[in-house]
Amino acid sequence: LTLTIMIGDLFMFGLTAILSMVLSSRNESSLRKALKERTTRDADELVCTTNEHNEPTDTGHVRAEMRLENLWHRATYVIV
Repeated sequence: LTLTIMIGDLFMFGLTAILSMVLSSRNESSLRKALKERTTRDADELVCTTNEHNEPTDTGHVRAEMRLENLWHRATYVIV
């Protein structure tokens, strides 16, 4: 009985992982499309991008470019 439960758990875990990857790739491709079309929220906002030494670039980049190209950037979070 224990072995059956473990195999069932492994099957469900595997199935969940596969579904998660499929849904994630669909969401990622739709996100990339929205970023390229600049239809995401604040897509045209200028952000402070940096090099790998945390030195600001001369001009910065718009948020959509920063996300698409995985550029280094600065961010501030406020938790209340």
